[in-house]
Amino acid sequence: MKLLALLLLCLPAWGAHTYITGFEMGSLGEFPVIGGFPSIQGTTVRTGAFALQVNPTATDGFVRVRSLAAGGAERNLFRSARMYMRIATMVDTDSIILAILDGANYKQRIILLSTGALRVSDGTVTATSTNLLTADNQWHLIEWDNGWNVGGVGMRVKVDSVEWASEATSTVPTSVFNTLQIGVGGIATFPTCNIYFDDTIASDSSAYLGAGQAILLRPISDNTDGAWVGGGGGTSLFPAVDNIPPVGVAEASDTDTSQINSASKSGTDAVIINTQSYTTGGIGASDTINAVMAICNDGEGINTGTKTGTVRIQANPSGQTGQSFDFGDNVGDIDTFPTRWRTHIGPVTASPSVTLGNSPTVEVVKTDTTTRTAHADFMGIYVDYTPGGPASTVRRRVTIVP
Repeated sequence: MKLLALLLLCLPAWGAHTYITGFEMGSLGEFPVIGGFPSIQGTTVRTGAFALQVNPTATDGFVRVRSLAAGGAERNLFRSARMYMRIATMVDTDSIILAILDGANYKQRIILLSTGALRVSDGTVTATSTNLLTADNQWHLIEWDNGWNVGGVGMRVKVDSVEWASEATSTVPTSVFNTLQIGVGGIATFPTCNIYFDDTIASDSSAYLGAGQAILLRPISDNTDGAWVGGGGGTSLFPAVDNIPPVGVAEASDTDTSQINSASKSGTDAVIINTQSYTTGGIGASDTINAVMAICNDGEGINTGTKTGTVRIQANPSGQTGQSFDFGDNVGDIDTFPTRWRTHIGPVTASPSVTLGNSPTVEVVKTDTTTRTAHADFMGIYVDYTPGGPASTVRRRVTIVP
């Protein structure tokens, strides 16, 4: 009997993708660093259920993304980026809206001037657009390409696929850095504004990353439980890791619907969860999948030593190696989410080959050999895709005959 499956096969059109977010965990707890008073809300969104809103009165509002390996080393992931921005009320003072940092030190940034102009800057070299954004309350595509010129120098920015500002000499983009900032941060004074952000992707390469949107595929069933159990000792695990936002609690209060636990000392204790299929997530045969990334939210039960783990997409697509982390970043006993819970990301596969109608699987492994308990209260897969597909990718139908 012939088995027919629809695969989406894409030839890479851009550089190495390293991060995806659509703010779809529904909480600021998705991010390790919060500046000022941003919020995650579900009323004004571009796609999905949530978007970042920055509506301050004379204060900042941003999130910062970073990825810590086991042992706490920061991964260098960020060079170029894409996001969508919607201005309901313009900033009243020049403000950073997207930035790449080395730790807490700004390296490159896009500045939204109070006039509506955009400026790319490394702190010394700048280029400013003559075009102006307005408070039109519409979503606009912002693409930021760092290192585009010969030798990996130069910064440039597009708005709605049209280049607005470019410079060709900054040497800062020759490096890849460890922190991405999304939101509004004042420069000379704190801003007042109302701006929304959504559908963000980043790369460690020089690239305009193109249009796209992010969805988060959520758990639907168990695949492999290993020695993991529900917080109350139950054997059905996915109901504890599919909550939006997560509902993790302190270890003494955990339940079968709040989180899952592993005290295994095998060093290889894997839990694998089936998520919604790409089709269920809304992706069709004419769409182009740009990148996929596993995500988990986790913590440690008792602060008596480091609990190490890995996270990855285990299948559909296959071939990923788990990305290491310390459960809860080793910051101490978990409490009610988001207190001392941390989000970790797996490696990103760009232009993957996937079976649209099948569930991909996300895997979290407890890799230390102690009996100390590790916890997870969310697991899922971010997908960035372009509806209809850009002209620079190739798609074809494939018939599989076993």
